[in-house]
Amino acid sequence: MRTMQASMFNCSYLYILCFLTFSLSLKAQDEENVSKESSRRFFTYQISIVKPVAFGDNFADNGLKQLVGYDLSLRFYIFRSIFLGVEGGSFIATVENEDLVGDFDQSNANTYGLTAGYTFQLNKNHLVDAGLSYGAVNYRNSKDGLDDRFVDSGNYLKINGQYNYRINKNISVFAFTNLRLDRLDIKTSPNIDSFINQSNYVIFGIGFKVGLSARIDEIW
Repeated sequence: MRTMQASMFNCSYLYILCFLTFSLSLKAQDEENVSKESSRRFFTYQISIVKPVAFGDNFADNGLKQLVGYDLSLRFYIFRSIFLGVEGGSFIATVENEDLVGDFDQSNANTYGLTAGYTFQLNKNHLVDAGLSYGAVNYRNSKDGLDDRFVDSGNYLKINGQYNYRINKNISVFAFTNLRLDRLDIKTSPNIDSFINQSNYVIFGIGFKVGLSARIDEIW
């Protein structure tokens, strides 16, 4: 009887030991996975079609008609939700009132800048980005039949809100709305400075982005 009890005790002890060993192994594996995940850095490349709508008492709203354009951006997630990046874009505008803007027919509005923001993950597939961008803007103005162009340049500030739907681990589609404020440095009369040198846009866009990830020791 004592032999049987001792045997059962030894088996129970062995089961407990195996269970503890298995549990510690799982915990170590989870900690390793978390460590590997936290050491990863994420990149996203995104491209979008945009439609700007000018507003306010300025040359863009009163003298130009905005057509469609595009935006490109590369974002680097320094943490899981905080990103820094670069962006660029362009859209076309046609002249509707030469008396207000000058003797040209078309303008290409181009931007090149830096962006930063935060990504809110609502759940696995739905995410929202809030961002701020700043950079250089130029309007390349041209007239039909002439090769010469003249350029008006300045800076822009953009506030961005973007909704993302994740199709799979690496690909998402998105829609966004931007508020963009352009400030040019054209030398003109103080009486018309705000009209000539300021333009405001609400920009709507849709697009897709591709996300990639890499271990930090694979990058540098």
